[in-house]
Amino acid sequence: MNRVPLVVAAWIVVAGASTLPRVVLQELLHVEVSDDARTVLSASVIAIGLLVAAVGARFRPLVPFLVVFLGLVVSCVRDRVAFRGLNQTTLWGSG
Repeated sequence: MNRVPLVVAAWIVVAGASTLPRVVLQELLHVEVSDDARTVLSASVIAIGLLVAAVGARFRPLVPFLVVFLGLVVSCVRDRVAFRGLNQTTLWGSG
């Protein structure tokens, strides 16, 4: 079995879910991208990868990789929400 399409697809997902799209949008197109928008973009790229893996039998070996990658994005969201919640408490606030 030829593994080149799998490797290329995995690298496309990694590049799409990384900060590369944010750098391109901010530096080349001068569009401000928030952390929330970057998270949605990363999750969308991974979800599209899962959809392609579900439809195409050739890309099914990528499903465990994509699930772990999606878990990392979800854990980052959870940490960010927890940090925002702690940041707004009186213990950490200016009061």
